[in-house]
Amino acid sequence: MFFFQSLRILMRRVLGVYLKLRYNTGVKQFRIFAIVFGCIITVIVLGLNAFGAFHSFEDWTIDLRFRYGRWEIEDPGQQIALVAIDDPSLDTIGRWPWKRSLLAQATDEMVRAGATTIAYDILFTEPEEGTTGDQLLANALRQSNAVIALSTREESPLNADWETPVGQAQLAAFTTAVEAGIDRDINVIIAQAGLNDFYKSKVLQRPGAMKGLAAWLSLERLRDQGKLPKTQKAFNILMLGGSIHEYNLGVISELTTLEGVWKRGESWRAVESKFVADATSKGTPQDMPPILLIAQAAKAVGVSSAENDKFGEKLRRISPYFSSDYGLIPQFGLAAALTFQGQTVKDAVLGERQLQLNEFAIPIRDGKVLVDWGTQLLPGYGTTQGRNATVGMGRLIEQARERAKLEKQNGRLRELGMQIAFPEQQKDDQANPISKTGEKVLTASALGKTPEWFEKASLQEIKTEFEELWSLYKDNVDDPDLTQAEVQLVAGLKEWLMAEEAMQEGTAALASGDMELRNILGGKLVFVGFTATGAMADVIPTIFGSRTPGVLVHIAMADMVLNNRALEFAPDWIGTVALIVLGLVSTLTAARFGAGIGACVMFFVLSAYVGMLGVFAFDQGEWIFPMAAPVTSGLGAWIVTTVAVAVITQREKQRVTRQFRARVSPELVEMLAKDPNALSMGGVEREATILFGDLAGFTSISEVLGGPAVVSTLNLYMGAMTKELTARRAYVNKFLGDGILAFWSAFGEEPEQGRLSIEAALACQKAVNEIGKRPDRQGLPLVSLRLGMATGKVVIGDCGAPPDLNDYTMIGDSGNLAARLESANKQFGSAILIDGRTAELSKGSGLALLSLGRVVVVGQTIPIDLFEVCLEDDPTSRIEVTETMVRLFTARKFDECRANLANLQKTLPGSKKLVHAFMDALDNPEDLRDGVLRLRAK
Repeated sequence: MFFFQSLRILMRRVLGVYLKLRYNTGVKQFRIFAIVFGCIITVIVLGLNAFGAFHSFEDWTIDLRFRYGRWEIEDPGQQIALVAIDDPSLDTIGRWPWKRSLLAQATDEMVRAGATTIAYDILFTEPEEGTTGDQLLANALRQSNAVIALSTREESPLNADWETPVGQAQLAAFTTAVEAGIDRDINVIIAQAGLNDFYKSKVLQRPGAMKGLAAWLSLERLRDQGKLPKTQKAFNILMLGGSIHEYNLGVISELTTLEGVWKRGESWRAVESKFVADATSKGTPQDMPPILLIAQAAKAVGVSSAENDKFGEKLRRISPYFSSDYGLIPQFGLAAALTFQGQTVKDAVLGERQLQLNEFAIPIRDGKVLVDWGTQLLPGYGTTQGRNATVGMGRLIEQARERAKLEKQNGRLRELGMQIAFPEQQKDDQANPISKTGEKVLTASALGKTPEWFEKASLQEIKTEFEELWSLYKDNVDDPDLTQAEVQLVAGLKEWLMAEEAMQEGTAALASGDMELRNILGGKLVFVGFTATGAMADVIPTIFGSRTPGVLVHIAMADMVLNNRALEFAPDWIGTVALIVLGLVSTLTAARFGAGIGACVMFFVLSAYVGMLGVFAFDQGEWIFPMAAPVTSGLGAWIVTTVAVAVITQREKQRVTRQFRARVSPELVEMLAKDPNALSMGGVEREATILFGDLAGFTSISEVLGGPAVVSTLNLYMGAMTKELTARRAYVNKFLGDGILAFWSAFGEEPEQGRLSIEAALACQKAVNEIGKRPDRQGLPLVSLRLGMATGKVVIGDCGAPPDLNDYTMIGDSGNLAARLESANKQFGSAILIDGRTAELSKGSGLALLSLGRVVVVGQTIPIDLFEVCLEDDPTSRIEVTETMVRLFTARKFDECRANLANLQKTLPGSKKLVHAFMDALDNPEDLRDGVLRLRAK
């Protein structure tokens, strides 16, 4: 909110500066100031980007590229498979944790299926008490090229209070006191350590855990000093103060704690060789290795922790190594992939900016690797369609159970076969091979087979013998003459053959299951981990959802290593350049083309940037170019510039409308509103026709009416004239008491200004005359209108003290001439006088003009061609006689001119003033006699 308020204030101030500069300097291109706004936005975005404000937004754009920016389906199923501890497995096997003997069976099944490496994303940090499960699992893991997960930063009695300098000193004192006798009362130890009340309360909250922590810190100190005890007993004695005295080690309760600490140290030492040696690496007391048996059986270990930068954020980056007191521990997926490739962590070279793996390097940024997700998770994960790289752990355990069941059936069949083949060796008297007739029952021994043969023979060979025996009896099974021994033999053969057939069916099903598992797991790196939901769920937010199983993160990391796939971030300077370029392009586009075309251009530019660098480079080049800040810069600059242009344009329209709506025609106002640049703020030279008008006789009306009636009367006349002028595209510039000033070409060249000005003058004369004829005007002094018009070069623009006080007007000699011509009407007794240029521009219009020759008006020295605009009621005879007289005067035939003037005065008494003007020139001895009439009175 503060940002937008500040931006609003800034825009207002810049707009104010713009208006002042626009008027004071004559700047027409107001888009320059809109460009300033766009540049300001670009600079703001540049600053925000420098402070990392777009990191989250950029991460979101990367998520979108992973999900939708790749053209081909990519998944890690070719070399990687997942054995999932999923909901169906929990339903089949039971609640977690399962017995480790079951995990051992499942591991054997994975090995049997051809798994090259098995990576257990399961923590084995605690032993399974009272069973042989740990040993069974360890034996199975030794056969499986296993990678085992370990944990860092598990729950600890320590908190941030112990990390302070005071806390560390208190912890060191407490550890030393524990070494003096861990079996002592906790209050005695606290007193010896000299803990203050705050840390004393911390210890008393969890005394047993704090003793265990102190024991572990003591063991680590001894290891660092090279004084590690050789046996657990020696360590126990050391922690009991250095000697056993009279204590019976069998009854000291802290021995369980010491045993756990010692075994934990043994486990760390068992896996230490699988780490990257680093003297600067430091862990925490919370780091937990697998138990010793599992640690010794593991081919490699890795950290399974997958921590987000912020709670609740999607996991996008992961550390390739984690610090511990024993060295750098590889990330679990990295360790699994290296083991699968027959390498160790020592084959991976960790640098500041990359992790070098043989000929492939994974970029590192800020100490972490960007997880290069495929377009989908493992094939078959969450579905049963198509190729499958996922199998439930319950399926493996069921396969192991079926195998054990068949093995048991195999033993039972052999035992039953011996009973059938050699009944004479059985204790049961009913199995007597001698029939009632004294004949020996035909058995396997009678066929020449020995017990030793049966022990070595396959079930198929035994089956062949039994089928031969069965063939002798199958046709007379129900023969009443069979002896009891023969009946037992027949029943046994039938039972055996049926059991063997069932076993064959089970064996076929087992073989089919083995084949299926081999297709899924054979030759692959197999991860074992949780995908189950519920209380035991191991989930983390990723681009695939808020509850993505954590094991899939490790699979993605392993897939990067195995397929030499990793994304490289573009250099930071590219983002800066892109931000500036897009911001400037957007600004210039919006300022130049406006909203419509500008939007199309910007859509194309931003689409090209996103398409080429955001999608194509990501998919085909494995490059990540910044999107968030550059696109924000481009879009933001375009929006602000467009808005600025719109605001400035609207203010210009409002100003133009306010200033000119009563001075020009509505059509011209609309044109000016659409194109304010037509206004010459700084002044432009242009040929214009200027009209000056004055209401003759209005002073007399003022004396008669007085007060408000004068104003209303004046408004009546001026309103009528303004209407006629604006209707003919004139700009009414000023009202000068009872006078009026208007001109054409105020906002651009007006090619018809000569004709329009004369037509407007005639219309104004007619309007004034009609007002004078109104009944309410009767009895008032007569008002007439004198008009003078001249055309020539003038400077048009805003004058005065803009923007607060301004007048859009013209300045030039033609304006002065028009005023002189208006006054000259009094000398000629005329109503409308125009100069020669105005008359020239009106040629072809059909308007009646009367030439008055070459005239020098009062106040000027240069003669002009002067014309009188004839009114509708002017008699033709006056025009003809006057033109003849003017030609004689111009030709300097003054005597003939004088005679003509006398005749004109007699025949047309209304031409008295015209005659007087020329007679005055003829009678003036100082006249130059050059055919130019020089007026001497206004």
